[in-house]
Amino acid sequence: MVECSESGEKNTASISVATYNVRKAIGGDYRRDPERVLEAVANLGVDIVALQEADYRFKQRKPIFSSSQVRHHTQLHTVSLNHNQNGLGWHGNILLVNPDLRILDARTIELKGLEPRGGLLVDLAHGDTEIRVICAHLGLLAAYRRRQAETLVEAADPGSGRVTLMMGDFNCWGKGRWSLKPFRDCMQEAECGKTFPAGFPVAALDQIFYAGPLQLKSAGRIQTGLTRMASDHLPVRAQFDIGAAAAPDAGRPQAQPALA
Repeated sequence: MVECSESGEKNTASISVATYNVRKAIGGDYRRDPERVLEAVANLGVDIVALQEADYRFKQRKPIFSSSQVRHHTQLHTVSLNHNQNGLGWHGNILLVNPDLRILDARTIELKGLEPRGGLLVDLAHGDTEIRVICAHLGLLAAYRRRQAETLVEAADPGSGRVTLMMGDFNCWGKGRWSLKPFRDCMQEAECGKTFPAGFPVAALDQIFYAGPLQLKSAGRIQTGLTRMASDHLPVRAQFDIGAAAAPDAGRPQAQPALA
């Protein structure tokens, strides 16, 4: 969780994040079990969690769990949004944050495509450090996904110098990697490994990109008995030190295991 450590006269703050497509709480056993999903989220032990498919979509965006359930099971708070959808988030995207982080702003982002898509932009404060978080679930078609990525990069403004995190289910398979080029042109990738399908992952659909004064310390998928069953995606997690610019090879830490 949010930490500050002191070494001599230099303080280092850290932040941990995760992204997780929870498939409307339908697990590998085809049972809908929101509490099982929240248990998996709690076990991630991170400060910020981006969830995708966290509503019913075809039931007027009815949420699969309440804010009070989220707090009870995970100790995290749901970022509130101003919109006319019934769900807790936007097009199934929900952001959960450590209550020690201050929420400065929260906005929705429309993403054009053949199917309804959207993203979230949330500005947080960790002490004196501003953190911009963008989370989204991108489209299945590469051409639209490329345009959606361009829209998100424009909103993120990674060249501003602030801490910036871009994460979600980007639906990028094999030859479609070119569709995420807008991210890779101006951000580092925390390579987390293959996440879909959860029981036997063959595709790295769930990803984390970052920019600004961050140093990647660890990154990987979370592959346990619980996460293999709770959804058809595995969650991915990354931890960063704040305050130092990323090294040229910072997107490739020494070890990136499938974390248990």
